[in-house]
Amino acid sequence: MLGTTALNLRYFFYPIGNTPAVNVVQDRFRPANGATYDAPVKVLFLAYGDPRNLLFSLWYERNTDEQTKWEFTCCDIDAAVLARNIILISLIIDEVSFTSTWNIFYHLYIPDADIDLLHAQAEKLLLQSDSINRWMSSVYGKAISFLDQDTLNRLRALWTKYAATAALNIDARKQFEVTTRGKIKKMFDRSQENSMHVQGLRSVGPNWTGAVETISYCFSRFWETGVVAGNLPDLQELSSSQGGRVNPMFAISSSSTEEFAVHYGSEPLLGFHLATAFDGHLVGYTTDALGTEAATRLAFPGVPGRQSQYYLRIAWKIPSFGERLEEMASEPLEWEIRSSPEELSMYFFNSIWLCSVMRT
Repeated sequence: MLGTTALNLRYFFYPIGNTPAVNVVQDRFRPANGATYDAPVKVLFLAYGDPRNLLFSLWYERNTDEQTKWEFTCCDIDAAVLARNIILISLIIDEVSFTSTWNIFYHLYIPDADIDLLHAQAEKLLLQSDSINRWMSSVYGKAISFLDQDTLNRLRALWTKYAATAALNIDARKQFEVTTRGKIKKMFDRSQENSMHVQGLRSVGPNWTGAVETISYCFSRFWETGVVAGNLPDLQELSSSQGGRVNPMFAISSSSTEEFAVHYGSEPLLGFHLATAFDGHLVGYTTDALGTEAATRLAFPGVPGRQSQYYLRIAWKIPSFGERLEEMASEPLEWEIRSSPEELSMYFFNSIWLCSVMRT
C-alpha cells in the first residue's frame, strides 16, 4: 500500500498519557434482558500510547458479566512505548507489588530495589524471548505473543538496553546518571519560564478553579524531584537510596541520538481523573498553604476518593485480565488483549518505511 509520509525532524518520547483515561467500551452493544453475547467485544486502539484507557475500561467494566470476552488491538508507532507497556503487563502478571510497579512506570528516579527489579524483569523477558517458540512455551507466552520475529527483535533491543544499565562500570554509570539528570534539570528549568502549568486542568473538571495552583505545582515538582507530584513518601524512599537512580524506562527510548527524549509536557497525573481530589477539603487551598502535603494528597494511594482512580491496582485484580494477553506488533506496533485463544481474522501490514515480510 502506497501513502504519504512525513519527516520527523525532532523525536519526542511519550511514555505516559497526557489526557484523562476514558472507558472506550461504554457505548458498546449490550444484549438485552440479561442475555449473553458469545462474540468478543473488539476494540481497536490507534496511537495507543500507555495502557491507561485499556486499564480504565477494564476497571469500569469490572462488574460486567464474567462471560464477556474482551479483544483489544492496540497500535503505536513507537517501539519504546510498547516495550514499556510489556514490562508493565509482565509485572502485573507476576503480581509484583503495586508500589514498585507504580514507581517503575511513572517515576523518573527510583530506589535501588526498584532498579534491581526492573533489571531482573528485563533479563527475564530476554531469557524467555530468544525465539518465538521459546517465548510461546514460557509463562508469558500463555498471555503474550508476537506477530513476527522482527517485532520481537525490536522490543528485545529495548529490553536489552534496560538490562545493560545494570552492567555499567562505575564511570559509565556515573556518566549515564549525570547526563540524564542534566537533561531532566534542563526540562525543569524550562518549565520555570512559565508561571503556571495548566495542562492538567481538564483532569479536575468542575473543580478547576480551586486546582490551578496545585496542578501547576505538581507539574513542576515532578520535573524537579522525579517522582509523581513530588510527594513526600516517595522522596523519603529515594533519600534512603541516596537519591535513587535514573529510571531506564524513561531514559531509554527510540531516539537515534540515545539522549533523554521525554516530551517536556509529560506529567503522570494528566492521565488520571483528579476531580475528587479537590472535593471539599482541597478546594480553595493554595500550594503555599498545603506545601508538600498538597502533592502527597494528590499522588499517594491512600487519598480518600482517589484510590479508585489507581487503575493499575484495580486491573490486575480482574480475573479475565491475565487470562489471555497477546502482544502482536508490526510497524505500527499492535498488541491484542483477549480472553480466548481463537485465531485472528485480521490482516497486518508493516509501515511504509519498513521492508519486511507481511503476514496475510
